Amino acid sequence: MQPKVNMIAICDQVIQDVSSGKKSLIGLFDGLFAQNFPVQHPRFFIYTVISAAPGQKVLAALRLLGPTGLAGEVSYGEVQITSSGKHDLVTELIGQAFPAPGDYRVVVMLQDREAGEAKITVALPPQTTTGNVPSVH
Repeated sequence: MQPKVNMIAICDQVIQDVSSGKKSLIGLFDGLFAQNFPVQHPRFFIYTVISAAPGQKVLAALRLLGPTGLAGEVSYGEVQITSSGKHDLVTELIGQAFPAPGDYRVVVMLQDREAGEAKITVALPPQTTTGNVPSVH
């Protein structure tokens, strides 16, 4: 069975319940604002669910591709698919750099091929006119 990506989510945190094993994804997002570039995001997670034949070993990796090329890469090596035919990849990225504004592709590689992707848009904050009202940060 050809491995495939069932889900990719970008979020602030992934919490796993100790007793049930269920995962909660906190603070889902698909965009970031930054005042200056390059910018580093302090911490976020990429949660991915892949599926293949139960017991199959799958070579898995994640790439972050931006307007200026490769911005980051994580190799998981071979992961073993569970008896349910799925495997969760929880990736914590700390201090991830975004060198320039633009669209960044989170690409999941399975067996050395692109199997799925999600997008993060990194941009300057929108300009607003506030008159004499101070902005709150």
